Amino acid sequence: REGLKRINKLARIYFLNDPLIRRAVLTQTQYVFGQGIQIRADHPLVDEVIQDFVDDSKNKAEITEHQGRMIKETELQLFANIYFVFFVDGATGRVRVRTIPADEIADIITDPEDSKTPLYYKRVWMKRTFDLATGQYTSEQKIAYYPHWANFKPAGAITGKKIEDSVVYHIAVNKLSDMKFGVSEIYSAFSWSKAYGKFLEDWATIIRSYARFAWGLTTKGRKGAAKVKDKLQSSIGTGEDTYPPVAGSVFLSPEGAEG
Repeated sequence: REGLKRINKLARIYFLNDPLIRRAVLTQTQYVFGQGIQIRADHPLVDEVIQDFVDDSKNKAEITEHQGRMIKETELQLFANIYFVFFVDGATGRVRVRTIPADEIADIITDPEDSKTPLYYKRVWMKRTFDLATGQYTSEQKIAYYPHWANFKPAGAITGKKIEDSVVYHIAVNKLSDMKFGVSEIYSAFSWSKAYGKFLEDWATIIRSYARFAWGLTTKGRKGAAKVKDKLQSSIGTGEDTYPPVAGSVFLSPEGAEG
C-alpha cells in the first residue's frame, strides 16, 4: 500500500504539472462524460425512486451531477480505485452515496477459501475536528471496517470493532486478476514524461544558443572572413569563450565545415 500511495502522489503531481499528461487525462474524461448522461427507468414508480436518488443534493455533489462524474472519471484514471459507500436510511429507504479517499483503504479482506472474493474493506484515516473555542484542529486516528456490497452476511465485528452498516462498491482499473488494487493509468507514462521533459530542456538550450546568431556565412579562409568583417563594420571574436556571443552575431565558417 505504501508503494501505491507514492504512485498516487506522483500521479496527482504529474496531472497538475505536466500539460501533456493533463491533456491526455482530460481528453478521456471528456470522451466518457463530455455529452452528459441521463438515468431513467421505464416503470414510473421505479423511476420516481431513481430520480429521488439522482436529485439528492449530496448525491449530485458526489456522482449524479455532471461535474461530479467528470471528477470521478479523472480520479479513476489517476488513482485507479474508487470506493463508493452507500448510506441507507432504514426508515425512508433513501440512499446517499459518498466516496472514501483511495489512500485511506489499508486492506481488502478476502474470503479465505477464495482470494478473489472481497468481504471487507479496512479503512484507516486521521479524523480532524475543528474546535470552535480554540480555533484549532485536533487529529485522531480512526479504523473502520466496511462490508463488500455483495457480502450479505457480514460478521458483527472485527478485532472488537463493529462492522459498519454502510456497504462499499469498489471500482478498480489497470489491475491483474490477482491484484486487490488498481494502479494509476498514467503510471506507465511517468518515465516517458520525465525523459521528454529533459529532451525539451536540452532542445531549449540548443535554440537559445542558435538565437545568438542572426545568420551564418560560409567564407573562403581567413581573408574571406576579414572581408565579411569589413563589410559588416564589425569585429571578429577572439576565441575567448568566457562570455557567449552577443545577440545578433554572425556565425562564420570556412567552406566544407557546414556539417
